[in-house]
Amino acid sequence: PQTRIEDGAIAIEKFYEKHDTIMTAKCIHSWEAYVLHELEQFADIVKKRLDNTRSCVGDVLPEDSITGYPILEVIEVMKYLFRVPGQLDDDPTVPYFSGNVGDYYNHTNSLIKDCLERKTGIPITLAVIYAAIVRRVCGVQMDIIGLPGHIVVGVPPSGGDFISRIFVDPFQEGRILNLADCQAIVERYNITFNDDMVRPISNEQVWQRIIRNLIHSHSQQALADDNDNGHYYGSESSTQHEWKIAIPLRFLLSDYAPRITNFRELVAAPGWCPQFF
Repeated sequence: PQTRIEDGAIAIEKFYEKHDTIMTAKCIHSWEAYVLHELEQFADIVKKRLDNTRSCVGDVLPEDSITGYPILEVIEVMKYLFRVPGQLDDDPTVPYFSGNVGDYYNHTNSLIKDCLERKTGIPITLAVIYAAIVRRVCGVQMDIIGLPGHIVVGVPPSGGDFISRIFVDPFQEGRILNLADCQAIVERYNITFNDDMVRPISNEQVWQRIIRNLIHSHSQQALADDNDNGHYYGSESSTQHEWKIAIPLRFLLSDYAPRITNFRELVAAPGWCPQFF
């Protein structure tokens, strides 16, 4: 079967389980099932709202409809899951996602299970969650668009037209964008925009970008620890342990040599902190 965008995100999070837990497969399947269950639950919420909307307006599904949910209707309703408090018909019983602006560089923002639990994250993780939900709702595989400095999702182009199509920013309340909006995002980073920037990136590129974000987050934490006069050194602080995983994660990058793809070899690779286990 084809690998789904969420599968790689789940695999990355497995590296944050303790050594003995991974090797005995304890708990792994339970929280992997949790991730998949949560995605299904959110898809069901969207489907129910779509059905309720159709009932209110007396709309009828076309007989030749495969999923029954046109993608443009789906992304409009998806705003209900990606919003800020007080927007739309806010229902306190329904959880929603928002961009973690206040703690942007926390490494947990890059981990799909953590983001599903806390309902917040950075653009790339929210994009993965968004695409996974949409696919469950209507069968459409949204494109992940790797703009410089930001990630959005795109509705698959009709007839290969990558320019005149619709984009969505899950980090910004599911805001619907056009090409000009994407150009404005890129130009905020003082980068000259070109049309290739809105072409989709592969699942593998998405996962590698997540890994780079994790390495960056842990490296920044390591610098913060070093600048704290050794306050964490030798203590049982989780902060000291968490960033140590950055060295093995590098072995997953395609441009890092030597590259290790076998998980047991990775666990045995130099760079792990013994205390981490």
